[in-house]
Amino acid sequence: MSSDGTGQVLIFPYYTVNNNYNTLITIINTTENSKALRVRFREAANGREVYAYNLYLGPFDVWVGGLYKSGEEDGYVTKMINADDSCTVPQLAGDNLHFYDDNFDEDYGDDLFRMYEGFMEVIEMGELTGDSALATVFNDEQPQGNCNLLQQAWEPGGYWDNDSQTDLLPPSGGITGSIELINVLNGVAISEPVTALKDFSDVILHFPAENNSPALSDSKLSSTITAEQGNSLELHWETGYESVSSVLMKSEIMTEFVLTDSINAETEWMVSFPTRQYFVDELYIGQSPFPIPPFAGTGDYVYTYEQNNNTIFPDCEVITTALFDREEQVPDPQLITRPPRPRRAEYLLCFSVNSIPLIDNESYYSGFFGSQYPVLESWTFNTDYRPATDILVSIPAYPATPQTPATQAQYFDTGWLALSMAQAMFNTQQDIVIGGLPLIGFSVQQYTNGNLGDGVLANYAGSFENKYNREITHFNSNFETDNEVMSLSQDGIGQVLIYPYYTVRNNLNTLISVVNTTDSTKAIKVRFYEGKNSRTCLDFNVYLSPYDVWTSGLVLVSATALYSPGFEGHETAKIVTNDNSCTDPAIISGYEFLPWSFSGDNLDPLGDDLSRCTEGHFEIIEMGVIGDATIGISTTQYGILHDNGRPNDCGVLIDNWSGLGTLDWSNNANDGFEPPTGGLYGSASLIDVDSGTDAGYDAIAINGYSNQPQHTNPGSLLPDLSTGNVTKTSIETDNGVLKTNWQTSVDAVSALFMSSQKLNDFVISDNIGAETEWITTFPTKRFYVDPNFSGSALPIPPFKIGLSEFGSCENHRFKAFGREQQLGMQMGPVAIFDPPPPNYNIFPEYCWSVNVSDVNQGDNENSILDSQLWLNDWQSDPDYASVSDLSFDTGWMQTDYVDEITNPSKLTGTGDNGEIHEFFGKPVVGFNIQKYVNGALGDENTSILANYAVIKRDKYKRKIVITE
Repeated sequence: MSSDGTGQVLIFPYYTVNNNYNTLITIINTTENSKALRVRFREAANGREVYAYNLYLGPFDVWVGGLYKSGEEDGYVTKMINADDSCTVPQLAGDNLHFYDDNFDEDYGDDLFRMYEGFMEVIEMGELTGDSALATVFNDEQPQGNCNLLQQAWEPGGYWDNDSQTDLLPPSGGITGSIELINVLNGVAISEPVTALKDFSDVILHFPAENNSPALSDSKLSSTITAEQGNSLELHWETGYESVSSVLMKSEIMTEFVLTDSINAETEWMVSFPTRQYFVDELYIGQSPFPIPPFAGTGDYVYTYEQNNNTIFPDCEVITTALFDREEQVPDPQLITRPPRPRRAEYLLCFSVNSIPLIDNESYYSGFFGSQYPVLESWTFNTDYRPATDILVSIPAYPATPQTPATQAQYFDTGWLALSMAQAMFNTQQDIVIGGLPLIGFSVQQYTNGNLGDGVLANYAGSFENKYNREITHFNSNFETDNEVMSLSQDGIGQVLIYPYYTVRNNLNTLISVVNTTDSTKAIKVRFYEGKNSRTCLDFNVYLSPYDVWTSGLVLVSATALYSPGFEGHETAKIVTNDNSCTDPAIISGYEFLPWSFSGDNLDPLGDDLSRCTEGHFEIIEMGVIGDATIGISTTQYGILHDNGRPNDCGVLIDNWSGLGTLDWSNNANDGFEPPTGGLYGSASLIDVDSGTDAGYDAIAINGYSNQPQHTNPGSLLPDLSTGNVTKTSIETDNGVLKTNWQTSVDAVSALFMSSQKLNDFVISDNIGAETEWITTFPTKRFYVDPNFSGSALPIPPFKIGLSEFGSCENHRFKAFGREQQLGMQMGPVAIFDPPPPNYNIFPEYCWSVNVSDVNQGDNENSILDSQLWLNDWQSDPDYASVSDLSFDTGWMQTDYVDEITNPSKLTGTGDNGEIHEFFGKPVVGFNIQKYVNGALGDENTSILANYAVIKRDKYKRKIVITE
């Protein structure tokens, strides 16, 4: 599975045209080679194909299309609209392309609504060469490509009709894409995650569009999956669909929810099984009465809700749920050690795509997507299944038993939910068992602000990718594990969480959450850095009880003398929270961000204006687990543990730090601590209350950062990203998993993020008020350019420019591509701002730890973030158009960290066998934020303004050179 968002295969978990939603699809070829792709839509009930075509993309080409539900005149069918010039077979033109239902002849019925929602797969069939490749290239002589040549190649007697591998090479990857679910009437836009697979096939898979191949079942018969501590398993399978399924297996998935009535909050969870059909559908398994593992099937169940009366679903999978509110699960008040997980409820997932609306009362709710394929709930365990279409977010009442007291039903409006799957997949050749089911998905939180004035539609929505656990049992004694290796977490859960951006500028607030998914009591360090030079603005300790959640928000405030004497009136950020988890300091709500790390004796060349703290990045580091071996430890655990939503006694922390507690942190901050174990995940949302936008993102998680506790007092600048004791990384590459040894821990962390290119798409159309801003964050830059952290007056690779009054400015080349292969070019340098400052650089300069690029066409200024961390872009690159002065309004863009004017930067490590590993580029993370405006809602008497915003996480490419 790809960790950088590009690959040979893309799987999108959900498309829909229900409930006034439309689906906008973008597919991008990021390479200089022409590509042949199969695009296929599968319906949600049973994964049957409802539309497919071949797509031929030229170098750096983009295909864009949309799905919508037609009106009564067309029979309410799902239709595709497409005005793209890229070549397809069959040819797609206009909006007269509708999904077909001639593959429906099984137990799920043949109703039109089966076409209204489902999932989507894109499979690279190969690289085009020769005349076929030339046919896809757009230029002055061929502005739209020679699509007729490709159409004729498939006709009887054509060269592909005779040999479909003519003019093709095996697939090589480099495709990416995105889906946005847009509800124009409700003013909501949702960007969903894409799952990318690398190394899917090393043979050509080019077939006619009407052929069932290529599909996910045509994968090569080997897979690489990530096990514990970043270790990898090379597995071999009898079928391609088993190979793909193995990398998608999860034993437990998790998400947060918000159901607060005062803001009309709703949460819906989409869970998709992209390979389910190969294990359960008679089309693939024949008349077998039993599905193939890992799918187990529960027999036939009747779904009796009104819209699907008496429909029989033959293959349902049992899952169990565990529910937690934001203040941990309420345990027995006498429990002072690790509480058990709560008793679980059972549910059924019966479809290829399953909707899980969450509710906090007994009323029926079908979710804001209006899905026809909901979760079914167990009414009494393992016997009768009631017709439910949602998960009731509550702890039900239980009668007393000899082991447990009676409980009352409890309803939660915020918290997190885990779905567990006891199914398993068996690899008998290698004695491997992988627990769970092959799935992908995401959740969406939507809420409403009814306090704005007339004429503004304030619906907010944010999407969040599944977090998950994977269970792998290996009985092969030859399997070796490396317990001291650091890796980026594919499951979104880890020891360290990186949040690339926060802001309180331009009426934006930042909402933050972190979840402890384990049964351990954890101490975490929360630290906020200003965006110019990553100097600390605020940090503190949070002590999370088992299954606990900590949430907070950041707002703009004028500094006061109470916190920052001498800086009164400066703009800064303030943290606000009503969370009850134990913290040190004990009360952090209302704390203002502080100037002391970049003023006075700590002054850096960038000045001491406190407004530096109004935007930046932040991180959360697990410092360790409070053990359970002694009475003193149990006393601390008990104090942190919650009872009726509140910790028993957070004062135990003060006692421990003062030397008066049962643990003596005053002399040994690690007293009672065990090494960190991970299990944290988090998210952040940038919310503009006034304009009605919400853009959320998931934190980036690191596994294996440290195997020693690093508990420090809340005034300490440690731990940070340089203090872990693991210096070996495990990184997924196009050629498999690469393990590298580094001299320092910070080099190991940087290596995880080293990229040669960073990619994303953009929209800046005036017609829809579209704006795009691109955030680029270097989370470890301070350790290489700031003498306070690096200990060197000179910069340290991979950075080349030291810190000065202008920042630490590195030149990186920017390229933009239109949707029809146009490369933004310049005939010599062009001034963007007149006059530019003295001694300016003609190339774009990334001067800060966090850089915000204003993506536009030179004659307007974006207004999404109102950042003071702008990319220095005084004059366009002599060869390429500037990010601030593009010649087209839609397309995709890349920053190249290797194609530089001087020698490219690199980090150098070693393999276990002594070979040299050179990682070229920069350690970088980021995303872009896109905002749209629709002023055309309402009627002739009322004008309604709707704003939409989405965050799209960056995709990356690596350049790694290995020498003996």
